[in-house]
Amino acid sequence: MEYLRDWKQEILDRAAWIAQYVSNAKANGVGLGLSGGKDSVIVSFLCHEAKVPILGCALPIGNAKEDEEIAKYYADMFQIEFYNLNLQKPFEALMKCMEETAIQVEGLSMANIKPRLRMTTMYALCQARNYLVIGTGNLSEYTTGYFTKWGDGAYDFNPIRDLTVRELNDLMKYIDEHYDYDFKTIRARVPSGGLYIGQTDEEELGISYEKIDEYILGTPDLETKEYLDRLYQRTNHKRTLPPVYKK
Repeated sequence: MEYLRDWKQEILDRAAWIAQYVSNAKANGVGLGLSGGKDSVIVSFLCHEAKVPILGCALPIGNAKEDEEIAKYYADMFQIEFYNLNLQKPFEALMKCMEETAIQVEGLSMANIKPRLRMTTMYALCQARNYLVIGTGNLSEYTTGYFTKWGDGAYDFNPIRDLTVRELNDLMKYIDEHYDYDFKTIRARVPSGGLYIGQTDEEELGISYEKIDEYILGTPDLETKEYLDRLYQRTNHKRTLPPVYKK
């Protein structure tokens, strides 16, 4: 079986990097949100291989029950300290509070509150434990800006941000075939940002991850290149630090 990378070595290197980063930061462990999606499961696996203490939280806000069940399934598999914290009431309270303004918060501005509430929760819990928040975003999402600014895009370090969706699927296949872990359950899931039930990444992006990965690899068709060039420029503010005035 041919793989896109030497995953045996990649797993060793990434796990060692996680362990070293935590040690250098004099942190006690790592924390992450467990969405029931592929990326958070892969990062959980790498943290488990790194042998660092892991705090994992399902943070549902109107999400499907299946997401929470899958999060718990893999938390048990990787011996993660797990909590299921329903943030629906804090979300509703914040929405109610903003009704006092004349500003209508709806659509994407409302949906983006959810990952920002999750970020706030994870940072509070991790700071209380002297843990680092570990990121779960991948290169395909990063390139398209498919993450919420100061939400799921906020973390202390990230062991998979250089990997495309194609590579992560390949890595999951490798883990499934070489480790005593069930990755078939998660491999079959359709990627979703978890902003609302039934949401899928590709539908919202308007393009498939296969085409996005071709763009990253430098082999897109002209229509794909033009579309993703525009998307990259439009979302570039998410990938750069805020500008500051300099004399």
